[in-house]
Amino acid sequence: MRSAPPALVLALLVAGCDDHVVGHGDEKPDELVCSGNDTWETFGAGFIRTWCHSCHSSALADGYRYDAPVGVDFDTLLDVQTQLEHSALGETHPGIIDKATGDDPSMPPAGGVLPEVQDRFDAWIACGAPGEGTPTTPECAGPEISGDRTVDGDAAVTALCAEGTSVSGTLTVSGSATIDCVCSVGGDLVVTGAAVDVALPALSTVGQNVRADAAGLASLALAEPKSGLHSVGGDLLLQDLPALATVLLGELEDVGGDFLITDDGALTMLDTPRLTSVGGSMRIERNDAIVNLDLPMLEHVGIDFAIGSNQALENMSDVYDLRDVGNDLIVADNDSWELMWLSTFGKLVTVGGDLIVADNAIVVRVTGFTELESVSGSVRIYDNLAATEIDGFDNLATIDGDLEVRNNPLLASEDAFNLIVSVGGTLSVVDNPTLTIISGLSYPTTLGGLHFEGLTSLPDLKGFGDLTFVSGNLEIVSSGAPMFDISGFSDLTSVGGTLVIDGNVGLANLTGFGVLNNVGADLEVTDNPLLSDAEAQSFADGVSNVGGTVVISGNAG
Repeated sequence: MRSAPPALVLALLVAGCDDHVVGHGDEKPDELVCSGNDTWETFGAGFIRTWCHSCHSSALADGYRYDAPVGVDFDTLLDVQTQLEHSALGETHPGIIDKATGDDPSMPPAGGVLPEVQDRFDAWIACGAPGEGTPTTPECAGPEISGDRTVDGDAAVTALCAEGTSVSGTLTVSGSATIDCVCSVGGDLVVTGAAVDVALPALSTVGQNVRADAAGLASLALAEPKSGLHSVGGDLLLQDLPALATVLLGELEDVGGDFLITDDGALTMLDTPRLTSVGGSMRIERNDAIVNLDLPMLEHVGIDFAIGSNQALENMSDVYDLRDVGNDLIVADNDSWELMWLSTFGKLVTVGGDLIVADNAIVVRVTGFTELESVSGSVRIYDNLAATEIDGFDNLATIDGDLEVRNNPLLASEDAFNLIVSVGGTLSVVDNPTLTIISGLSYPTTLGGLHFEGLTSLPDLKGFGDLTFVSGNLEIVSSGAPMFDISGFSDLTSVGGTLVIDGNVGLANLTGFGVLNNVGADLEVTDNPLLSDAEAQSFADGVSNVGGTVVISGNAG
């Protein structure tokens, strides 16, 4: 292990982004006290990835670091300890040493670190940021136990340990037990029967599944530092366990199948700081008591990734290292979750299915996904009742399905999707009554459909100058403030489906469709009280090809 300098405040673990001025501030740092047994492996790495990597990562180019100095990165324990050494000599960025620690840290600038977590970080730094750096999966030495085994108490544990350390088949635990001799299970690990508290501190690998159906199970600990559970070949299933409060998986890195933590009403602690890859679906849903969720090292989910209906969930790490989700990504119905950051899902590049952010009652800003490039399904942002702004999605170019922004009643502005080129399905902006700004959503050149409805504060639709073709329907319904201006469709030549302009109380003219020459189905201009029927008819007459029926009615007359 690389030796660390004596107790220091690591301001350079400046887990923030907006205050990196060299030499700024002369206040004396708070004096920190070394305590506890935390290491890089058990705590430090997870904290750094969650709170620092949105600015201090070598993967971020200049211009994407939010003013963090280039080269001040915290990718490894060696990076941290090197900065501690420089800081001790006063060589690197003096004056910001205390920014991430102490009683009133200024980084991360937006806050969010729970006091008890901040205290652990301060203590770890004061101890010199100890750790080994590069984890290794421990070897499982000792006799193999052939076949299946069942353990129901201390006597059975003693007998099992006398046989060996590696169970080739399934290990069933049917009573409370601490089994400190078993380091490998070739089949399933099953917790059942009367088990209440179960610990396997030396268990490193399970070849098949980890599953539990013990109704009274309160704690499952597979997390001894360095020797705890590292990999599960199949599924990890902890579902419908009403008494389960604590799940400790501090060394777990890989799950080959599904990772399902669902319907565990008493769960308050789910510790997965090193989880990197889930080959199947990952679902953390309907756990009503869990407040904090931390997945700082997660990089890959093979199928669905869903965090939903966790009613007490307040703090969710940015899941900053996640690169790809094979199918749907769903963050929905977490009614106590308030804050998303630009770094939320900040390294995610691809989503193989739908991306849904919905029914989060107090989220005030829908943001993040800054490196996301493609979504093979649809993007749906709806029923976020407190959201006032949508931004982020800065590199998303293609959406194969729909792009839907619906029923966000306080949404005032959209400044996202600035590189979007193509939406294969329908772009829908519906029932956002306070929306006044549409920015990035106006950039696509091709759309499968376009639907605006219930946008009663929107002053105009001016930004669609690159749009030339809509393959499906184009509908502008019940939208617009007084003097509603829809002059942004100057290059639109063809609508493959139906064109509907209906019930827009502030619409006075249709001059924005100056080069439109084809509507594949019906053309309807109805019930726009400031638009005359004569002008509507003149507009329809100017479209050289209408494949269906022309309906002009209920306008100003």
